[in-house]
Amino acid sequence: MADNEYLHELIKDLTDVLYDEHGIGAKYRMTLVGVQYFEKKYHKRLEKINWEDNLIEILDILKEEKIISDSAYTVEGNVLKVKLYSSIHLTMYKNLLPIHKKIIWSPCINAIMYFIDKQVGKQSEFVHMDINGNECSATIVMMKSA
Repeated sequence: MADNEYLHELIKDLTDVLYDEHGIGAKYRMTLVGVQYFEKKYHKRLEKINWEDNLIEILDILKEEKIISDSAYTVEGNVLKVKLYSSIHLTMYKNLLPIHKKIIWSPCINAIMYFIDKQVGKQSEFVHMDINGNECSATIVMMKSA
């Protein structure tokens, strides 16, 4: 079974069932999926003084864990744009796009938001993700002081 096809199909099915039950509200039920792993394993590394240091650290951890090959980000006010390259979740995203017409959750984005939110004490929102080749481009609105 190449590229964990079975696991990707299970994740797609679970996401689809949750979406069928909650509609677009499912994205608000899934914000912590994937976070506990990083919290348990890397909590000491992710206790930075400011949110941007937490962001850089979680992006480095995602690379170390080989979940992504690389990343980039930009910040404009409270809008954070993150690019994740060659994510191991890319197949799942591509399987979900024809069903829901949008990506409603991402384990990587969940981890990014969680560790930013933990530092600033407010919840961010995953707004949108585009898939282009091996690049996932996500937009997050951070609820922080400008």
